[in-house]
Amino acid sequence: MQSLAEKKLAACQDEGLALITSVNDLRNMPAAGVVVEGYLLGIVLSGQAQIIVESQEFSLKRGDIFVCNPRNMLERSMLSIDFEIVGLFMAPDYAEQMATELNMDWTLRAMAQTQEVIHCDEDEMNMLIGYVELLKQLMERPASEYKRKTQDTLLVSMAYVMFEIRQKNGEAKELPTRKFSSAEHLFQRFVKMLSEPGTPFLTVGEYAERLSITPKYFSAICKSITGKSASAIINEEVIRTAKILLHDSSKSVKQVADDLGFVNQSHFGAFFRRYTGTSPQRFRKTL
Repeated sequence: MQSLAEKKLAACQDEGLALITSVNDLRNMPAAGVVVEGYLLGIVLSGQAQIIVESQEFSLKRGDIFVCNPRNMLERSMLSIDFEIVGLFMAPDYAEQMATELNMDWTLRAMAQTQEVIHCDEDEMNMLIGYVELLKQLMERPASEYKRKTQDTLLVSMAYVMFEIRQKNGEAKELPTRKFSSAEHLFQRFVKMLSEPGTPFLTVGEYAERLSITPKYFSAICKSITGKSASAIINEEVIRTAKILLHDSSKSVKQVADDLGFVNQSHFGAFFRRYTGTSPQRFRKTL
């Protein structure tokens, strides 16, 4: 199963940014769906669609902005004949860089915020489409020392327009310019390690060691920021990633267990059953 990141970023690996200029990516999506490995933003120009992300269904129509965070399973439920969408797909590392420009912490927001649909009016939609068109023209130009800086500036400006739309809709209260505490920065580093594609998961103690703090302080940070213990956050992410990997029929259950960092398939099976009530093999059959 190829991830959306692999599909969309193949032609622009250096920029870490891809443009969505056609609905074909959604129409040709396999029945099992694709893994979104980056930040996906789509602006609906016409028609209607129903998209499923992590078992949550979203209805899209003209003027809707669909935002999807990394490491989620995206499935197509229904697309009308006249459905048309444009937008951006951004690699996580590139998004982190943009976050620095905005004084925003994207990693913290990704943990706390789920996928969303924001509605904009005609003027706002045309403004955002204008940014996408400018980015498209820019990316077609030859490389230069100013090309990347211009691209970054356009993306930062577009992000502020998005924030203004969210603020108008009552979904944002103030500009995201506050300073983050040392504990929040540590949590950001943890989430970044946790979200690294293709990296086996570690124990609470191992993550704490990598952060150069004690397991007790590490758990206290997680509890204060999310209300969940460090082990609960890790286990939830392991199960979520396991379900995504089990969608890929080319991987055996043993390969999935190895990818997740389990000592053997039996250990993985017992863990999966404890949190889902079913075995990995049975879960795969229900797909």
